[in-house]
Amino acid sequence: MLKRRGTAIRLTSQHDANLQRFGCALDTKTGTIIIDWRSRNLAAASRAEIVACVGRLDDNSIVFLALEVSAIRPIPDYCYYPFDLEKPIHREYLERLTKSGEIKICLLSDEDSVYRVHKLPPYFLSRSADAYQSVLCAKRTSAGSERGHEQAIEGIERWVRIPQFLEHLLFESDVREILVQIKETADSATQEDKELAKRIATEANDVLQRYSATVGGYGTFFKSFRSASLAVDDCVRLFFNDEKGLLQFWTDVLGGTCSQTELKNIRRLVKVLGRLAIFLPREQSKQNLVANNELPKIHSELPGLIEQMTSGKGVSLNLVAKLLRIFEVPVTSAPGRPPSDYSREYDNRVLFKKSWSEVTRQALDENPELRAEYDGRGWDALDSLEREKVRNRVRQGVTTYAKRMGKPLPPPREEADSSSDGGEEKPPISLQVK
Repeated sequence: MLKRRGTAIRLTSQHDANLQRFGCALDTKTGTIIIDWRSRNLAAASRAEIVACVGRLDDNSIVFLALEVSAIRPIPDYCYYPFDLEKPIHREYLERLTKSGEIKICLLSDEDSVYRVHKLPPYFLSRSADAYQSVLCAKRTSAGSERGHEQAIEGIERWVRIPQFLEHLLFESDVREILVQIKETADSATQEDKELAKRIATEANDVLQRYSATVGGYGTFFKSFRSASLAVDDCVRLFFNDEKGLLQFWTDVLGGTCSQTELKNIRRLVKVLGRLAIFLPREQSKQNLVANNELPKIHSELPGLIEQMTSGKGVSLNLVAKLLRIFEVPVTSAPGRPPSDYSREYDNRVLFKKSWSEVTRQALDENPELRAEYDGRGWDALDSLEREKVRNRVRQGVTTYAKRMGKPLPPPREEADSSSDGGEEKPPISLQVK
């Protein structure tokens, strides 16, 4: 029995079984995560760095708490605890954790034990709350996997690697140390350098914030990108000195899992990456450089384009088009937004037979960027000239999209759409997708 300030944790056979299987156990009476620290340095337990986060399987069959305890940085200890949301005590624990962000931890030792309270940083707290709510919602709506609790645990043991799930480079203490170290150097920088650095940081942050708002978080994107990079590296390692086997493996994977459209998009991406790879630091003989007929084009044209863009002379449309063509990005002179942006409007017009006014009304409702051009106003708040302007823009974009995608052109202009003020509008058709 472990005691601390009158609080007792009684180890049961179930605790022992969980410690053996998961590396930790949950004491439901005290709400404490018990981590097996026996046969380890007890003094190091009090200063060990801790990283923790709640995660889930993709099929929403189970939610778990993963922990990294790093007493010695090169060899951290990992453990996880799977929760059964059919048990009220487990739901109550996760409710408290995802609200307070606090995890009570007991590092169990043979002689004595160390008690810690770990506070989840905002990022991990947000991820933990999202994971818990996703699985809880799936359980309540029967949208999750039908696997039982034990089968779900086997899914974790089959597919999840805790080090990869908690992948990171720096601890919070590292960041604080770096800030202290660079403070003096940063203060000694010239005012011009400080202003330039601030502009770069602000612009980069704006890009990341826009991505986060529209795609669901740049952290998720970078995490997925790292996972994909690791998978590629694993395949290269496993098929080392077996180029034919690697090519056949990729052929089977891509051909068996991707549609034709996805394959074409992947091919374009590979071409772009192939051209960007020239900028990676590596040794390459002059003979190999000349042998690749694509490389001299980039070497001869790109430096001049970059110099022109950074010289303060301005950037013309022809310059941008030339730069994009180097990387084989299709460039056309057609006005309007990218054609893919009009796919929904095209469907509304062609498939659902909506009038141009109805299509435009819905486009304004669903597109905050388009609505921002009219001070955030919707269709009903626009005057007749503004309605005609935005309606023509949408009509032109849909038509251009249809031509480029090889789709049937939208129906011609209707009488109901010919009036500049839009006339009496019918209420938008409500579509329910099941």
